[in-house]
Amino acid sequence: MTLLLLEIPIFIEPDVIASKGNKIASLNAKISNEEFKLLKKWSSLISENYETLLLNSDILLKIENSLTRSRYSRFINGFPPKFSNNNKLIITGFTHPLLIWEYKKKNSIQPKAIDFLIAENIKVVAITGPNTGGKTAALKGLGISFLMAKSGLFIPANSTPIIPYYSYIYSDIGDEQSLEGNLSTFSGHITRIKNILDALNSKNGLSVVLLDEIGSGTDPEEGTALAISLLREFADKSDLTMATTHYGDIKALKYRDERFENVSVSFDEESFQPTYTLNWGIPGRSNALSIAKKIGLSENIINLATDYLKPKETENINKIIKGLEHQKILQQNAAEEAAALIARTEILYDEINKYHQYQKSQAKKFQEKEREKLTKSINQAKSEVVTLIEKLRNKNASGEDSRRIGVRLKEIENELLLEEDKKVDNYEWMPKIGDFIRIKSLNTTGKIIGSDEKGLSFTVNCGSFNSILSLSDLEGLHGEQPIVPKSEIKIKSTQDNYSSSNIRTSKNTVDLRGLRVHEAEIVLEEKLRKFHGPLWIIHGVGTGKLKKGLKLWLSQLEYVEKIEDASPSEGGSGCSIAWIK
Repeated sequence: MTLLLLEIPIFIEPDVIASKGNKIASLNAKISNEEFKLLKKWSSLISENYETLLLNSDILLKIENSLTRSRYSRFINGFPPKFSNNNKLIITGFTHPLLIWEYKKKNSIQPKAIDFLIAENIKVVAITGPNTGGKTAALKGLGISFLMAKSGLFIPANSTPIIPYYSYIYSDIGDEQSLEGNLSTFSGHITRIKNILDALNSKNGLSVVLLDEIGSGTDPEEGTALAISLLREFADKSDLTMATTHYGDIKALKYRDERFENVSVSFDEESFQPTYTLNWGIPGRSNALSIAKKIGLSENIINLATDYLKPKETENINKIIKGLEHQKILQQNAAEEAAALIARTEILYDEINKYHQYQKSQAKKFQEKEREKLTKSINQAKSEVVTLIEKLRNKNASGEDSRRIGVRLKEIENELLLEEDKKVDNYEWMPKIGDFIRIKSLNTTGKIIGSDEKGLSFTVNCGSFNSILSLSDLEGLHGEQPIVPKSEIKIKSTQDNYSSSNIRTSKNTVDLRGLRVHEAEIVLEEKLRKFHGPLWIIHGVGTGKLKKGLKLWLSQLEYVEKIEDASPSEGGSGCSIAWIK
């Protein structure tokens, strides 16, 4: 018989703390009860407002997402993309975002920027060049730029990129072999391409396909044939296809199909290092034998490999490609020299323009001084002429008074013409039909296409309109002043009053074209002194100065009742009618 000993824990507490323990337990129960009430209340509130809470959560998430995109776009110094409606793509100075991060956060070497320049008609771009040259990096970088643009991110470039909005972006990059799926490298590669082709059959929008090492993983000849066939199919189905390759026959597709374009990664043959730049329009060379030789592979192996190549075909293709590369270098050097020449020309132009502006300002100052002197003389003469005319209006004036006043007017005329002669002594210039001249009042240039018989007014073409201007309104392109013929102001005094009829005749018409305002006033003053009825005043259109000046002067005369434009049949705006009391 076996005895079992059971260990039963027994808790013993003093009587003095039993009541306190019970109190603590009671308080914990009350706390739990209160927590349950609060959680129930809060759960009820959340249940009642869950739609608002979810909406606020979505809004906060969008704000946070926008803030993150904004900060990252600033971090990479990006530019907002401009979406195009066609297949045109321009990204200059693109830098891979991961390389920017390594440069700024890990202090690595500064990455080199590349350009993507694809015309609207291009459907397939073949990227060629040696291994480690950056073909796959360029392909991935372009794909990332498409995704960044669709996600609302700026593009790391040096100007505003122009990118089509691709609704569908497909890629076959990397090794898709799988032991579990019984797929070799080539099988996985072809499976992915088949899926892309199937997806393109039902696309609705622009699409782009990115293929790395198309046709690789099998016999080179069969791989080349398959790659060419696939690229032609993608050219028909997709809007843009970018493919990296080493196959030479693919490089030649550009010359048989205008939808294809070549781009190569640059390679420095002296240092045997890639430059990580893209040469658009030029196919690249693989340089496999050169690289192997540089690494130190046996000379015999290199020579044997060279013998296996097709000498003539390979040599010709390489010579063509090398010649194209050399030609591009020459074009770049010529472009740099042209840019330097343009810069020097712009500097010289600025210097000449400054000197021209200085000479122009000096000439303008001189002309202003001469104009002020002439204006002062004219005003003085005008004041004296008004006084003389008032004497003529005096009923007590005799014929001798008229004769003396006429002599004085002739002297004033000669004095003014002498002042004008001083102004133009150094200029023996008269405009002719076909000359280019400057219009003083408009400060613009024009071409003379016609003139009147007296040579006092000219028809000037100023772009889309023609204008009739007097000789005094014109000057040469270099400041030449015209030789203004001396005006003959003939004043005849008579005691006979006469009235004019309301029908225009030679007696009630005066032609003032070619005269200055002050000269026209003198002629009109004598005409108006013994005149009643309508007077037709021909002043021409021109710049309107003569018409404006005469109307202002006539409106100040008490014996002029009204002034109006003539009818179109009588001269229109080129003729005014003054009604004399």
